[in-house]
Amino acid sequence: MTTVVEDTRRGAMLHLRGDLAGARAAYAAALATDPGDAVATNNLGFLLAQEGDLADARVALERAVELDPASSMAWSNLGNVRAASGDGPAAVEALRRSIALNPGNAIALETLGRVLLAAGRLGQAERACRQAVAAVDGNRGPFLVTLAAVLGARGRLGEAAGALEEAVRLDPENADAWYQLGTLRFARRDLGLAVEALRQAVGLDPEHGRARHLLALALLARGEHHAAATELRRHLAAHPDDDPVRLDLAALELARGRFDEALAEADLAEPSDRTDFARALALDGLGRGSDATRILDRLAGGGGPYAAQAAEVRRGQ
Repeated sequence: MTTVVEDTRRGAMLHLRGDLAGARAAYAAALATDPGDAVATNNLGFLLAQEGDLADARVALERAVELDPASSMAWSNLGNVRAASGDGPAAVEALRRSIALNPGNAIALETLGRVLLAAGRLGQAERACRQAVAAVDGNRGPFLVTLAAVLGARGRLGEAAGALEEAVRLDPENADAWYQLGTLRFARRDLGLAVEALRQAVGLDPEHGRARHLLALALLARGEHHAAATELRRHLAAHPDDDPVRLDLAALELARGRFDEALAEADLAEPSDRTDFARALALDGLGRGSDATRILDRLAGGGGPYAAQAAEVRRGQ
């Protein structure tokens, strides 16, 4: 018969290998022997959070800090779960307790920075993120990405760019860091450098929908319409229900005079004023003026977000 310590160690090894089902079973075995084991309880809570079971994770981690209130890691894990559950004030409380127990807990500091950023407490967020970057033992790249987000929110775009450039230098396989760098460069209208960073992001993670969408917009801003359309179609191949991107493609095809293609994309999107406006423009371009007019008249008289544009097009028919 195995002991609690043996089951917990076995669970941790399986956890590290990515065998979550095996790890969960091992932690459960440890807790069946001793329901009051703080380490197994904390590890199980962390695993449940990884699986997206935030409610059960929170229960387990609140039990873990009750069993061992001196565990900085358990408080940090609880803070992460509370933050992911949208409970910002409770997350801050847990994370501050974690940091008080271990001022060098870089994960708790970085999470605290993210929670404070979401709450708009930017000065405190920057301090927490800088402490996290200084404390981390290993790859600082992901921590620099969070710091860059805070710096960007504070309007210090040059410093944010510097942090992201350092992040991708240290962690060149981090697709999200490249995406954030591309986003910042796009915001600064450095379109060539934005395209370069965003191509890196989608090369590392072809399923990164936000990066591919922004890459298409950057290409479009550079006048590379064919390349932009290609990226939008690649995005839709992976995310066929993304109507905003589909309608971006319809608008691009309208601008290129490809009215059949624009109509085909609009017909695949869910009904909305934007969808109907795109359909009307495509129909008008195809010489189906009466069909277009009916849609434009309805939009113009409906008072919706496309009413003024529909009325303007209607006047020009």
